[in-house]
Amino acid sequence: MNHAGRSSRQNGRRAAALLPFWLPIVLGGFTGGCDEAAPLIDAPAQRDQSREVRILPTATEAVSDSSLQLSFVEAIAIDSRGRVYVHDRLHQGVTVLDSDLKFIQTVGRLGSGPGEFEYVTRIGILDADSLAVYDRDLDRITVFDPATLAVAYTSPNPLGVSPNDQRRMAQEVFRLPGSPAYLGVSRRMYYASDAPDGPATRTDIIVSVDRSGAYRDSVIVVPAPERLLARRPGRLTAGPHPFGRTSWIRPLRGDRFVYANSGHFDVAVFDITGDTVQSFSYPTTTLPVTTEQMDTQLGELRPELAAVLRDGRPYTWPPLVGLVVDDEEATSIWVGIRGQNGEDAWEWAGFTEQGEYVGSVFLPSGTILMAARGGRMFSVSLSEHGVPRIHAYRIVTSEQQGPAR
Repeated sequence: MNHAGRSSRQNGRRAAALLPFWLPIVLGGFTGGCDEAAPLIDAPAQRDQSREVRILPTATEAVSDSSLQLSFVEAIAIDSRGRVYVHDRLHQGVTVLDSDLKFIQTVGRLGSGPGEFEYVTRIGILDADSLAVYDRDLDRITVFDPATLAVAYTSPNPLGVSPNDQRRMAQEVFRLPGSPAYLGVSRRMYYASDAPDGPATRTDIIVSVDRSGAYRDSVIVVPAPERLLARRPGRLTAGPHPFGRTSWIRPLRGDRFVYANSGHFDVAVFDITGDTVQSFSYPTTTLPVTTEQMDTQLGELRPELAAVLRDGRPYTWPPLVGLVVDDEEATSIWVGIRGQNGEDAWEWAGFTEQGEYVGSVFLPSGTILMAARGGRMFSVSLSEHGVPRIHAYRIVTSEQQGPAR
């Protein structure tokens, strides 16, 4: 079986496919005194009329240096001290930055021994500022001491085997904030031996272990990320779908989690048993994929995957581009909304857990919000040379703005 996207060159193609609107960012001065700040953008004139858009004032605090040698940032986590932990797909270690986004060190390396990784899919910060890293291929969690960043302990995936001894492939494992409970995303992989006429879509099964250690299978079942599949006798090539829909699961305090799908603006908060705690939605506009955009994506794919993509047109863009949770703030859920064709901004709208809209930050098209904690927000964009840059900025409260002049 050939999984497109595991070599360096293929991963570069995957980055382009997943984020087709990455655009060069025009860097310039902004509030906060940083010389290279990602400019915030005013709301486009035409927006969803189901809610009044309120722009949140935001100050840029730092921008990562171009010498950081990032390739494909998949996750960012922030501890209570302001340290920033970066998981890059092409690095088999976690990059540690200070609050000014200056390099401190790399944690871990390629391998299977203590403190080593083969395929990291999730990083997170525990309550005592320990760094937890889940390795899918090794099926284990490694926890690093917050003071020394040395290995504190390694534990097997607590969601790896159900009570009936059914083993599941855990794509991601989350430790729920403020809780000993775990949440996992179980996904069945594609195999060349699967029936040629089998379904091209799969589901993600959310499983959990609660505070008492009780295992729950199929807490909820959600659509898995759409993939492109090219089948030949005895061979399967799988790759990301540039216009495909994907699901996001993000943990919350109180043994709860947030779910959203990029195909529509429906956000739901569940508890660890699968019961719905809250949900909210807004209408979104379907955006057709233009001929130029289609040609760009075809040029980034392997020939067999390009043929599959070409045969499936026409396509529309998923209206949502991301989901981020800040469990320390009242504005705890951030939803990324794709701009209309021709607009140079994506909206990141903030909501409370009850679904109350608080306000929005507008970032250049292709800029992805990756993490938020305590009012600080971290986004990733590509420079004109295709190098990822991390931007840190803070939502400015009315008290921080000072008296009107």
